[in-house]
Parts: sequence; structure tokens; C-alpha cells
Amino acid sequence: MEEQEKVCDFCMRLVPEAVWEIHSVHCQRFLCLCEICAELVPRSRLKDHIVEDHPTQSCPHCTDLIPSDVFSSHLQRCELRPQPCPFCTLEFPIEQLIAHQEICSNRTEQCTLCGLYVPRRDFPYHVVTCKPGANGSLKRKRTEEAAGVPKRAKRQ
Repeated sequence: MEEQEKVCDFCMRLVPEAVWEIHSVHCQRFLCLCEICAELVPRSRLKDHIVEDHPTQSCPHCTDLIPSDVFSSHLQRCELRPQPCPFCTLEFPIEQLIAHQEICSNRTEQCTLCGLYVPRRDFPYHVVTCKPGANGSLKRKRTEEAAGVPKRAKRQ
């Protein structure tokens, strides 16, 4: 005669029906389910299991504890990681970058081709439409500097 088996609700193992009740009480009392890997671990070893099998690292940007196996991908997408401003060389966390860009993009720089002062945000478009030498005095000044001509004395 074949002995009947039941599935333990806790560990999901097939257990002979004769010892099923004792087994299920033992399982619930001495084992626990790891929340990270869903592995059954003795309760007394749960902390050791987490430290040994699921090491974490602290993110330098957000200071969250991140599992080591996904740490590098977290660093690449962490919302507090520094991002370079497209208008200058400074880096800011994403939440501060937007405010910085608003200010930085409005700053003006002198175009080396035509001499006009252009907002940084408009510079890529300006370079396309810029007419080099449109400002004759700038062109003459650059030509003289390149040729090594000394600066003229101011008239009185």
C-alpha cells in the first residue's frame, strides 16, 4: 500500500501525510522565506544569508543601499547622479540641473566670427546663420592681431 503525501504550504515539498502536521509546524517555526530571493532559510541564519548572499553597496549619490548585482546599472540611472550642463563644464544632480540650465543658457558669449554677443542656448543656431566678418572692425582687429601688428595709440 502506497503512503499518501501532501504538499507543505510553507516549503512546497511533498511530505508523507503521517508526519505532515509535525512537518508544517516545524517549517513555520524554524524556517523563513528570504524576501530577496524567495529561498527558504533557517530563521537563525537569515541575517547571515542576507549579508553573504545579497551584499549591498551604498550609492554615492542617493546613499540608498543597492544590491551589488545591480549596483552599476543603478549608478547609471540614479536620479541624483551628477549630469553635465550642456552650456558649461559644471555638473549638477538632475533636480538642480534644470534650474542651473535656465540661468546658464541665458548667459551671453561673444561670437568669435562676427563679434555679436549671443545667448548660449542660441549659439548652435547662430553659428549656422552667422556672417563672418559682418562686423568690419572685429575682422580688422583679428587680422591685425594675427599679423602681429602692434596696437594703435589712441587719438587725443
